[in-house]
This record gives sequence, structure tokens and C-alpha cells, in this order.
Amino acid sequence: MAQSALVMGGSGYVGHVLIDELERCGIQCLNGDIVPAEEPICPYEAIDIRDPDALGRAIRAHRPDLVINSTAAVPLVRSPRLFEEVNVRGTHNLLQASLDAGVPKVIHVSTCGIFGIPRQVPLTESSPPTPVEAYGRSKTRGEAIVREFVARGLDVTVLRPRSMMGYRRLGIFHVAFELIRCGKSMWTFGPGTNRIQFLHVRDFVRAVYLASQRRGPALYNVGAERFGTIREDLEGLVRAAGARSKVRAFPRALAVGLMSTLAKLRLSPVVPYQYLLYASDIYFDVSLVKRDLGWRSEYSNVDMLLESYRWYEQAHAEPLDRDDSVQRAPLKLGAVGLLRYLPL
Repeated sequence: MAQSALVMGGSGYVGHVLIDELERCGIQCLNGDIVPAEEPICPYEAIDIRDPDALGRAIRAHRPDLVINSTAAVPLVRSPRLFEEVNVRGTHNLLQASLDAGVPKVIHVSTCGIFGIPRQVPLTESSPPTPVEAYGRSKTRGEAIVREFVARGLDVTVLRPRSMMGYRRLGIFHVAFELIRCGKSMWTFGPGTNRIQFLHVRDFVRAVYLASQRRGPALYNVGAERFGTIREDLEGLVRAAGARSKVRAFPRALAVGLMSTLAKLRLSPVVPYQYLLYASDIYFDVSLVKRDLGWRSEYSNVDMLLESYRWYEQAHAEPLDRDDSVQRAPLKLGAVGLLRYLPL
């Protein structure tokens, strides 16, 4: 069992919750990030995953028996250069430093973004990657690098989470939460009969912990076990929140065309991949992670959406732009913010 862990990216949304969970399980953590956590819960060291020398020095000095790569340049960064530097070369740097130091176990946090707009669901661990944008392609290359290091003898487990929700989670969900708060309609792209699976951050970090206790390289898709169509889940959120909002259907072709135009004008808060995915089915088959790790999800889509919304409802008046995590900070709504002023 791991006694100490280096968590790269521990100041981010997932990394912070992950450190909290590992510390509760008796694993002493070191947060390696380029900025300190807003609310420190373990020792911090300034480490840039793009700097192989700094990584090597830190791992040799602290000799962790578990290294977790929770560092990523995410889609909202919109920088192909950073995707390459962090998600590809940074992954190589961390794995090389871990191999050189003889680290017993590495957990690599990947993404469902490697599947782009899925052609077939449910997605399994053997489904071929089909990324459609720079972020997904960079994370796909990151997974290929993991396989190279596994072949060289490094014990690495890859976890692919679905889009995560939970306390303090904002990012792209800011749009829907603001519409609910204002009592305005939320719009689906088409009838809303597509199924989109989410994942609570606490369910995910439990999968990370369980994977850290299992020897041998592995790959797992992780997502909620209870979810419905996007319309059903949004309506469930509105009911649970006691809100006045309605969920209405917007013609898919018209919605995609409008969002595409806003994106080209830089008036959209989301990138094209994100709004196209909103109109598609995407969900994992999680039978393998359940079987191998004994993992179960505690939260349904509605449970986690409600938790996130309740926090947003309380905190919306306090700007969060100071936060270093793009997943916790509110989006600039751009032209989409005009939905707040529609009479519906």
C-alpha cells in the first residue's frame, strides 16, 4: 500500500479533491504544481511538468511510492502549444522521471475527450480513440506515451473520467446554472433524447485510490452508473432545485449553426467540440472498473448537478476570477449570456 504520493496538478479542481481523499486514507501527499493551492491541505513544491530536471530532482528528493499525473492543459485553455507542452511532452517527462527513480506505481489521468464525438456507445476500454480537436489529440498521444513506458517496465494505470461535477465545479456548467438561477429556459440541441453521462469528482478520486492499491498496468473508463437523457437530467435538476426554469428543445441544425457562428466571432463561452458533444450520446461501460477495483458510483447525474448548482446559487455573487483553476472559475458567457434576457 502506498504511503506517500506526489500529485502533479494538485492545485487544480480534481487534484485538490484527490489530495484530500488520499490524506484521509493515510497517504502523505506532496502537491507539485506551478501555483500553490488556494486552500493548502498538504506540503507544496513549485514543479513544472514541462521541466524534466525539476521533476527528476523532486522525485529523487521525496522518493514517493505513488505518482499521480493530474496535470493537464484543458480545452478551455484553447492553446495547441500548451496542449503539446503539458499533455504530451509533460507526460513523457513525468513518466521518464518516475522510471528513472524506480517509482512503484503511477496513475495517469486521461480524458473521455480522446473519443471526440462517439460513433458508437457505450464506450469501452477497447473502443478506438477518435479525437476531433487539439486537446483530445494531445491526450491521445499522452496515452500512447504511457503504453511506451509500460512496455519499458513502468507500472502505470490510466483512468479516463467522464466530465466531472461536484462541489465548486463550474467551467462550462456556469451557463446552465446561470439560466436556472434567473428562472430562464435551458435549451437542448434537438429533442434532448441523447444520453450524457457525468461523474462526481468524489467517485473519481475513489477510483484513483483503488487503482493505486492494485499492482500491474491497467486502463479503466470511469463514469456514473445512474443517468438519463440530457432532458431527463436537466428536468430532474430543475425539480430538485425548486426552480421555475423549463427545458426546451432547439432545432439541432439551427443550434449548431448558431454556436458555430458565435465561436468564429469569439462570442461563445465553449469550443465547438463541447457544444457538438452536448447534442450527442456519450457514456462509458464501467463494468471493468467495477469488476477489477470493486468500485461503485455513489452519485447520479441529477445528484451531482444539484450539488454543483446549490453551491453556485450561494456563491454566484462572489466573483471567482481569482481562482487558478479554469474548472472552478466562471466562464465569460459571451453572446450566450443573452439567453438570460429572453422572456421564456
